Amino acid sequence: MRKNIKNNIKRVTAAFALAGILSGNLGVQSVDIKGAENDAKQFPWSVTKQDTTGNYIVDSYGIKKEDNIIRELTQERLLDLVNSKGDYYIIFGGPEKSSSKSIVPELSKQAKENGVKEIYEFDPVIDGYQLDVSDKNSPFYGNYTTVTGGDGSRHLEKNSVYQIWESVVKNFPDGTFSEYTSDDTLVLLLHNDGKTKAVTDKVLVKNDVEVDASKEVKELIHGGSESGAVVKGDTRSDFDYYQRVWNASASYIENTRYEAAALKAQVDGGKRIGTNVKLFEDSDKDGFALRQVTFRELVDILNSPGEHYVFFALSWCHNTQAIISSVQKKAKANGKTVYVYDPQIGNQLIWNDDYTEVKGVSSTFNSRTSVTGSVKLGAESVDDAKGSNNISYLYGELAKNYFGEFITENNSKKNNSISYYPDGDITKEPTQVKPWDQANDGEVNSAIRLQIPFLFEYNKAAAKPITKQWIHKNAANDGTYTEYMLELAWVWATDPAKAYSEKQKAAKAKPEAQRSEEEVDLTKGLIDGLSYVEFGQEALKELSTVLGSKGNVSPAEPSSPVEKKADEIKKPAATNNTAKANAKTSAKAPKAPKITSAKVKKNKLVIKWSKVKNAKGYVIYSSSKKAGKYKSIAKASAKATKVTIKYNKRTKFVKIKSYIKSGSKKVYSGYSLAKKVVKK
Repeated sequence: MRKNIKNNIKRVTAAFALAGILSGNLGVQSVDIKGAENDAKQFPWSVTKQDTTGNYIVDSYGIKKEDNIIRELTQERLLDLVNSKGDYYIIFGGPEKSSSKSIVPELSKQAKENGVKEIYEFDPVIDGYQLDVSDKNSPFYGNYTTVTGGDGSRHLEKNSVYQIWESVVKNFPDGTFSEYTSDDTLVLLLHNDGKTKAVTDKVLVKNDVEVDASKEVKELIHGGSESGAVVKGDTRSDFDYYQRVWNASASYIENTRYEAAALKAQVDGGKRIGTNVKLFEDSDKDGFALRQVTFRELVDILNSPGEHYVFFALSWCHNTQAIISSVQKKAKANGKTVYVYDPQIGNQLIWNDDYTEVKGVSSTFNSRTSVTGSVKLGAESVDDAKGSNNISYLYGELAKNYFGEFITENNSKKNNSISYYPDGDITKEPTQVKPWDQANDGEVNSAIRLQIPFLFEYNKAAAKPITKQWIHKNAANDGTYTEYMLELAWVWATDPAKAYSEKQKAAKAKPEAQRSEEEVDLTKGLIDGLSYVEFGQEALKELSTVLGSKGNVSPAEPSSPVEKKADEIKKPAATNNTAKANAKTSAKAPKAPKITSAKVKKNKLVIKWSKVKNAKGYVIYSSSKKAGKYKSIAKASAKATKVTIKYNKRTKFVKIKSYIKSGSKKVYSGYSLAKKVVKK
């Protein structure tokens, strides 16, 4: 029986004991902390000038690098760990808590001295500041879900991030978190023999009494008593995680997700393999180059000096699955470590009971989804001014503070961006201004939206921190790009994919007037003039742009030779027709007009502006809020510099755009600065 420390430790009888496993008594120690001052709160994502070591745990806890054996986990990696055979040290806490600062450095030091290889930490505060998934009353949520009631009726519900915590809790033995609260730090030893899970010992540190927890740490490491045998625990590497989780997810996508999967592989360009696949083999283990990082770890890495290689990836994303094993091989061959960041913060794969097969996927908590917009329920829609996903600031703040003038397909074509709450302040208005438009004073542009997968080299000291990117420059050379949205069959160059690509190329070679309806569809599928396999093989080749030129990156040998090797593939020259089309869409946008006045006279709103040279017309927009959503309220001809319309009391601010014509299309300027409507 362990002694109480200042009467602040209480024993809790374990649900059951394990014979022959870990000596010592089972139970929980509750060590209260009081008087420990929390550090001044700071948005961790905004620290862009302070050098770090690139090791989040060392930088956050003040642990000496040589003493640190703590490893941060995403929720997905935590669930993989919990459902793996072995004995694991797991911390629930983080450096934003004084309770964690009381025990984690001491735990790391003593464990290292006693031969423990690795301890795993899951921090429920995803952003290190406010987004606490263990808080049942958290104001943060992901996308809406359609819920069907017992009577067959349907309604929309927001998905609270607390669901992420619930999925964690249900993977542990009953009672594991019975006394845990959001401010506490829980350190436990979990035993999993492949059939049964048990918490064999744990220490709970409360957040209201300051105490030296070194004795409790020693007892934990020594199996329940200060003189007991050391429990060294087991480890689970990045390779172990990727081999299990990504192989299972890719197999679900390539096979079990579709009916008649073998038949599916023969159509749609051979997009699906039609059977279970192995992205990562045992031969990949030594020198494995991928390292999964949390949001807080990524921010710490981006603040550290030197060159870093970052890969945005989603485990359920078939486009990512198509290339991730090739990224690993290329990085390994060139001695690089690639930091893999998943913008989905939890609950993305649905597993069977024994955690051997993926049965479904979810994108509910993807932070790369805009906060604004309507949510659809069948034919109906719900307008929510606060949006359907208020966690998008996790992505928005990364783009704003770190990525600078990075290139994306969406930004080059000015067709998509991410709206979010600046500084994560959900009491204010989300961003509305597109990245390529002009923001007014005090406004923040929405974030440039990148596609996934997205690979780049980063150096904070460079004028443009993203120094190298893996992206396709369009053949028209008009400043637009196409991101590598791939399929595994294209990269592997399977026979069905090659056969379909040959059809694409044959259709392309025919004059447009002679193409059949099927051939027209085939040419529509070309990606900037490239067939599917050509695009996939170019993507393999272009990995060298970021990661270096050494090493074969093909994840598997195709069943028959690819018609052209990657380095023989050339981008097609633009035909006369495509050149004309590009000329029509590449005209330079005109300047934005300047609104000189906006006044209400006798229920009429009179708006005046400065004329823009060569403009063919103007469009006027209004909003009830300066940073709100602007809607078109009037149009004017090229000669006009004034418009008079009926006043709508909801109109409090106005903006204007000019446009020119390029062929049959209109090319618009950015918004003017907002002008407040003056009532006389």
